[in-house]
Amino acid sequence: MPVVLDPLELVGEDTKPRLTREECAALGRAGSIDLERFELLEGSLIPKMSKGHWHSMTVDELVRWLRRVHGYDCVKQEIAIDPVPGDFSTSDPEPDAIVTTSDYDRRSGPPRPRQIRFVGEVAYSSQRIDLGLKAGLYARSEIPEYWVLDITGRRIVIHRDPVDDHYRSIVEYGEDERVEMLSAPGQEVRAGDFLIFG
Repeated sequence: MPVVLDPLELVGEDTKPRLTREECAALGRAGSIDLERFELLEGSLIPKMSKGHWHSMTVDELVRWLRRVHGYDCVKQEIAIDPVPGDFSTSDPEPDAIVTTSDYDRRSGPPRPRQIRFVGEVAYSSQRIDLGLKAGLYARSEIPEYWVLDITGRRIVIHRDPVDDHYRSIVEYGEDERVEMLSAPGQEVRAGDFLIFG
């Protein structure tokens, strides 16, 4: 039976913006920091979790299924997205998988919130960031559906109905339960089909 979680308990901590994209770029140009190893979220540089074998295999399984459901062109893997203007200068997220609208053209730059139908993150040791800071960021960008595939917790946490800085609906599915996407009704998959590693 899916577990309904309280969205207000999962909202990211308040952080005062400390760094902007421009300041990070300057640090990178000066050689002070290797930006490939960090993700800018709400003004803080968050170390990227190492993409180990289980993480990579789980992302591959998710992307393979998303492409089967939505087609190849609408599914992107590990690319940066632009958040809403209020977060743009202090956040530069790079989700594990996204599904874009059919009108998105990659030549125009990173996808904007209105061009994103789905975001997926795979969590091996990054649950706190994925369920907190990133959930708040994606909710403010009004991304309609956000999944966290929690490898160690053997669950998928599905976020829907964004409002302000949180999702009103957050439901946890165990590995034996079936899930489907808002953008692909009727295309069910067993949660554990993605969590076969780890």
